[in-house]
Amino acid sequence: MALTDTETAPLLYSGDNNNRYQAIPENLIQYSQRLNEDTEDEVICYGYKYDYERAILYYLCCVLSCGFLILVGYWRKDWRHSWTHVMCPLPEADSVFLKDLYNRWHPAEIKSLKDNLDSSSNGAHGNAKEITSETDSDPTKALGSGTEPLDVKYFKFRCLRYFWNRHDQSFTVLKGLDRDFTCREIYDCFSKGLNNHQVKRRLLLYGQNLIDVEVKSYFRLLFEEALNPFYVFQVFSVTLWFTDEYYYYAGCILFVSIVSITITLLQTRWNRVRLRDMVATVTDMKVFRNQSADPENTSSTEVVPGDIIIIPSCGMRMECDAVLVSGSCVVNESSLTGESNPMLKTPLISDGADADNIYRANLQKQHSLFAGTAVIQARSYSNSPVTAIVTRTGFYSLKGSLVRSILYPKPMNMKLYRDAIGFVACLAFLALIGLTYSIVTLVIDGVSPGEVTKRALDIITIAVPPALPAAVSIGTVYAANRLRLRGIFCINPSRINVSGKINLVCFDKTGTLTEDYLEFWGVNLVKQRRFGEILTDLKSSSSEKIAITMASCHSLTVLKGEACGDPLDTKMFQATGWTLQENVNDHKKYDTIVQATVTPPSCPNTEDPPEYGILKRYAFSSELKRMSVLIRKLGADNLELVMKGAPETIQQYCKRDTVPRDFLQVLESFTEQGYRVIGLAHKSIDSRISWRSAQKMSRQDLEENMTFLGLLVMQNKLKPETSGIIEELTRANIRTVMITGDNLKTAVNIARECGMILPNEKVVHLIANKPTIAEAEPTIIWKPLKNESSAAISESQYYRPPSTRIACTGETISIIQKYIPNFFEKLLIKGTIFARTSPKQKAEIVEGFQSLQYYVGMCGDGANDCGALNAAHAGISLSEAEASVASPFTSKIPNISCVSTMIREGRAALVTAFGVFKYMALYSIIQFTTVLILYWYVANLGDFQYLFIDLFIILSIALVMSRTAAFPEIARERPNSSLTSFETLSSLFTHVIVTVCSQTFVYFYLASHKWYVANVDSVNGSTYVECYETTTLYYFSSYQYIWIAVVFSKGPPFRLRIYTNWAYMFVLVSLLAITTVLVLHPGSAAVTFELKAIHDTTFKVCIILMGIAYFCICFLLEEFIVTAPYWRSLWSCIKVTRKKPKKFEIMETNISEEEWPPRIDSTSSNTAKKKAKYCFYESQI
Repeated sequence: MALTDTETAPLLYSGDNNNRYQAIPENLIQYSQRLNEDTEDEVICYGYKYDYERAILYYLCCVLSCGFLILVGYWRKDWRHSWTHVMCPLPEADSVFLKDLYNRWHPAEIKSLKDNLDSSSNGAHGNAKEITSETDSDPTKALGSGTEPLDVKYFKFRCLRYFWNRHDQSFTVLKGLDRDFTCREIYDCFSKGLNNHQVKRRLLLYGQNLIDVEVKSYFRLLFEEALNPFYVFQVFSVTLWFTDEYYYYAGCILFVSIVSITITLLQTRWNRVRLRDMVATVTDMKVFRNQSADPENTSSTEVVPGDIIIIPSCGMRMECDAVLVSGSCVVNESSLTGESNPMLKTPLISDGADADNIYRANLQKQHSLFAGTAVIQARSYSNSPVTAIVTRTGFYSLKGSLVRSILYPKPMNMKLYRDAIGFVACLAFLALIGLTYSIVTLVIDGVSPGEVTKRALDIITIAVPPALPAAVSIGTVYAANRLRLRGIFCINPSRINVSGKINLVCFDKTGTLTEDYLEFWGVNLVKQRRFGEILTDLKSSSSEKIAITMASCHSLTVLKGEACGDPLDTKMFQATGWTLQENVNDHKKYDTIVQATVTPPSCPNTEDPPEYGILKRYAFSSELKRMSVLIRKLGADNLELVMKGAPETIQQYCKRDTVPRDFLQVLESFTEQGYRVIGLAHKSIDSRISWRSAQKMSRQDLEENMTFLGLLVMQNKLKPETSGIIEELTRANIRTVMITGDNLKTAVNIARECGMILPNEKVVHLIANKPTIAEAEPTIIWKPLKNESSAAISESQYYRPPSTRIACTGETISIIQKYIPNFFEKLLIKGTIFARTSPKQKAEIVEGFQSLQYYVGMCGDGANDCGALNAAHAGISLSEAEASVASPFTSKIPNISCVSTMIREGRAALVTAFGVFKYMALYSIIQFTTVLILYWYVANLGDFQYLFIDLFIILSIALVMSRTAAFPEIARERPNSSLTSFETLSSLFTHVIVTVCSQTFVYFYLASHKWYVANVDSVNGSTYVECYETTTLYYFSSYQYIWIAVVFSKGPPFRLRIYTNWAYMFVLVSLLAITTVLVLHPGSAAVTFELKAIHDTTFKVCIILMGIAYFCICFLLEEFIVTAPYWRSLWSCIKVTRKKPKKFEIMETNISEEEWPPRIDSTSSNTAKKKAKYCFYESQI
């Protein structure tokens, strides 16, 4: 039973973002299994087994088709798999068929893994807990202390192994310590290391700890490249030309093909080698094994999950993911995040209530070391070494997942290429018509069968130009080079054409729209539940608790004598003037190990400044939106807890009688002015609670009943280029939105300041509150925000009519997605500011825009934006990370001007691709028409005539036609992006008519002269070359090839004028000059080109004039009729070119016709549709 795309394929992609797959048909459930559910790697796995009868039939058909079916099977491995295998239940399968999110099929062979390791002499019964699933039949039981022989089956897909679970009768992906282990279990089960038996078993299952990118041999690459359908057609064409004695042209095409294959082969291998050398690094490590106190020296390729490794004090490059269990590390994670600021890593929590939390590397990054990052220094708080437990290795690590995203990128479903395939199919159909015409005509004229066969097959190579794919891609190559010269690097050139269609751009705020750095502005103190003075100098006695909080509540570390780390923490700490020290040797004075100490600046005539020890840090995360630190004053009996974070979050943990009544009003006053605001809180812990007791308390319990101290105000300025680029995008009718983790009011102010929200536009804060009970509906609040902007509206901004903009937070988005999913799309249509969003939500918002059929661009700094950058059609990172890690585009320009450059180059590349495609299509039609007319008179073009046309005219024009640079401004008009649009088809159809009519007219003009003598019979069963028909049509068609290139070389508004492309102008002028010389005075070239002598000078001049007339007619048709804006408007009015509107356009129209705020139907999984509650604060407008 084979799957087909139309009948039994169960995974048809759905535009619904909440339900990406249709349900699996019931008749296929027994053959299938869903893997990696709700992830980008989600696939459905179908069981197949080899069928000998089907295989024999397939190979018999291969023989009968002279091997063509083998080629088809090579091109479509999924077809070949279905031809030789039959569907079966998974337990019986010897191979699987996987279908991914994008309806692509991937066959994979099921293999067996066996070993007979003798565990009796290796201490197999170690203390490490077995890494098992919920059943004892999980094959990964062998990872632990199991002593039975290993016999499991698995398949490998995208560098990951999926093992068969006999008990559950299903496949499961192999995992490391990221399999629901609590922090306490990691300490209890893996703190003594592994034994040799366990290491060998895990090496067998996981493989070596090496991200080994496969580099294919030159022979294999040559074989694969030569079997590309394009080159197979080239081989067919060249073989035909050699048999037809077109040695010069065939030799040139063969040479060009060999050079092209060689360059592609070398480039492909070089890219793979470069990627392998970048990621497949090896180093020596020290590992504790066999419960020995002495570490073993081993290669990093031999470590496995569960190993305990030593982090040297001088640092090292991490070759695996690990969790820190003792000591602390300073790590540079720029290779993964793009942020070069050193980050402090602390040991995993081992005691207390929080130790029972599940360890998640992505949520507990402050304790996790990732492969590819550099440990700058390691510091131990005792005489023991700094150690970490390996959690993931190889492709299972975070670095491995990033490399897999490079090797298996998300496909871009570019309509241009689908249309191109369809158009080539039309040319192939035209070739069949010409084939039939040629056979009939030449047979009637008495041409020999062999000559008829060659001439008929020659029609195929004329109608379908072999150089079409290469010519179309040249424009993208030029665009990539221009981007590189401007400091923008792209690892996937096909994204350049996609960027030309962008109509919505999402921006991060901090580091993207605004400067990376923050400036300390002041602290608004709270006294007696009232906001008081704003302090800019923290050395006064009244600011003691504030200063203590700011000096100790951070994750800074000392590197080369300076405090470094997160930019916000650095600026906050520098404002206090305190000193940070980490080399604390005397831990006895604090009765415990301290991570660091802070001391205030010494003042004259005062006692020694107090010293505070940092005992434990509860790290900041985007999910919690807060950070807290346990500290103790030297000599004091009690502990203290300091906290900072989002003000809205901090005030929830503070005693109500310490939070000012006007908290929200003051907070809004700062955020509306664009300031970054951080809440500060402090708590003196009861002296009866010892350090050991505090360790056992959960973080939630410790952080209760804090005292609110005030608001830390930081200033974040716009980058100078931001406003101009936003205005340019607005003028070009490209929508802009902001997705940030910052405060909503701050984001709104920045949006107003940069022009994303115009001064005359209203902003409504959408607030969704969770239902109080399971059966209740959510509450929706529409809160208009004050507009304190006094900025004038520039003339360019009149392009966008004023409207109501929606701003909301990530919490509101989560509630809407859960309770009112149907409203999420409306929110995206009207939303401009999405604040307090997590990295996952950023990616979800981008995907939501894509589901509305927007072409989405994303610009961020690469830290928390990686998911959104990779999800967007064209993501561009401003970070210093490698382009392959952060996003498809990476800019060395640290501002958003790169977005404008990317869009302009994308539009230029898109227009160029269309121009070259139309030119190659017309070249085919021109030559096709010429040959068909000549066949009627038993004539044909000569070898050198073909050579001059195909090599000197077409190839030289195709090479330089695409060099024209992008226009310096983004036009409001959008480029055409469909080869099947009325504009494109009418242009091609019109020029085809003009081409056929003009060549027909030229022939009749030739026939009208008295000296003309027509051919009537073949010459020895062959066709004529040196005759009036061939010479005349060769002259005229040469001009057609040149002039039509000029017609299709579009300039503004997407590209510069044609005369700015000096290489193109040189080629055009040279070709026109050479062709004119051949027409007027061919001389000795007449013999080489097999030209018939025409002594009528007037006739020759008329041929030149008719070429010029052809250009004028085509130019007028192209510029003023076919593609003119007013004609497009006319066709649209009479519904000739009216295309189906995009989903977002339909929704915009529907929303404009509804009342606003809209009526929302809330749909919960537990309840039927209900009306959500509304509150609308008119008084706040």
